[in-house]
Amino acid sequence: MFTAPLQFPVLHGRCAIGRPDPALLTEKIEGYRLLLSGGRSWKVGWIGWKRRRCFVEEATGGGKARWHTPGLGGASPELSRAVRDVLLGSDPPRPSGEAGRTWTGHRANATPASALSDLTDARQRV
Repeated sequence: MFTAPLQFPVLHGRCAIGRPDPALLTEKIEGYRLLLSGGRSWKVGWIGWKRRRCFVEEATGGGKARWHTPGLGGASPELSRAVRDVLLGSDPPRPSGEAGRTWTGHRANATPASALSDLTDARQRV
């Protein structure tokens, strides 16, 4: 089973123009809600919460875009640049004395946390 953030297709008539971050559809605003998608601004006309659809019409400007990123503030510029470099084929530097690249990830943190569940705070995420 996989989980993913809630997504609302944005429709102009029958044409799908994007899937914005749901925070754009729920944040408190004054006046019309304006989205930016496909290089254009769109005025939200109606949001169908049950069917998860957002209907828009063209606007003259002022749209807003946002992308969901994990963590509180998203990735740092240094991390984003490093990810970009690796995706473009560069080999990241290894710490001195390390023979090979290692990646432990979520399971390496989750295993001790579950084994020591009496000592960990259940409200904290691994």
